[in-house]
Amino acid sequence: MKHFLLFAVFFHSILYAQIGFKTDSLTYYSKLANENIKYNNYKKALSYTQKSINYCKKNKYIGAQALQTYKLGKIYFDLNFHNDAIESFGKSIVLFNSISKKPNNNVAKAYYYISLSCAEKKKYILAESAILKAEKKK
Repeated sequence: MKHFLLFAVFFHSILYAQIGFKTDSLTYYSKLANENIKYNNYKKALSYTQKSINYCKKNKYIGAQALQTYKLGKIYFDLNFHNDAIESFGKSIVLFNSISKKPNNNVAKAYYYISLSCAEKKKYILAESAILKAEKKK
């Protein structure tokens, strides 16, 4: 009986180890992105943030998709990829507004970062317009 129990446990562990689980979750990808940002590994952070956005799209999590798109814009902003940052912040604003038309702090922050990116690109009229929209949203 002892040998049978040992035999069963041994083979169960071997079979279990060979089963591959695909991890596909918003929390998982978001944590990986945050850890990579912490260690300045922005290439991986961009990848994991994009994976979390794709997961949100697939599962129709609009609020989470808006937050992750905003996070993607922040990463681009930190890397001085201002065109990509403006695009990501614009998408996050559309997503946030699709959830609620009420003034939203995240929308205001997205407009703020758009204005900073436009100022960096010396597009001062667009920067002023974005900051005025941010002011209205607060």
